[in-house]
Amino acid sequence: MKKFILLIAFIITFSPAMGETSRYSFNFGKIRISDAKLTRKSNHYRHFSGLIENRSSKNLTVTFDIYFKDPQVNDGREVLVSSPTFYNIPARSTKNFKTSMYVGEINGRDFRLELSNLLEVK
Repeated sequence: MKKFILLIAFIITFSPAMGETSRYSFNFGKIRISDAKLTRKSNHYRHFSGLIENRSSKNLTVTFDIYFKDPQVNDGREVLVSSPTFYNIPARSTKNFKTSMYVGEINGRDFRLELSNLLEVK
C-alpha cells in the first residue's frame, strides 16, 4: 500500500497536466530574460512571458527573434515566428513582458530565442 501511495504522489508531483509549465532563462550580456514561460498552443497562437532585465547603465531598446522547429513543418528547419521589440527599458531594472505569436501548424516546444537588435537609448 505504501508503494502505491508513493507512486500516486510521484505522478501528481511531476505531471505536466497539473498546469505546471517549464521556466526558461536566457542571458545575452546586457539583457537577461528569466522566469520565462511558453503557454500551450491555443487557436494557432502561443504566449511567451517572463521578466526582462537590463543590466547596463543605459536605457535599452531590444528586439528578439523567436524561432520554432517542427519535423512536420518546413522540412524540419527553423521558422521565424515572431520578432518582439521592447522599447526604452530603464537602466538596471527588471520589467514583466508578455508577447503572443502565431505558430500556425507548428507543434511542440522546440524553440530558440536570438538577440537580433540592441540599441542604447539616450
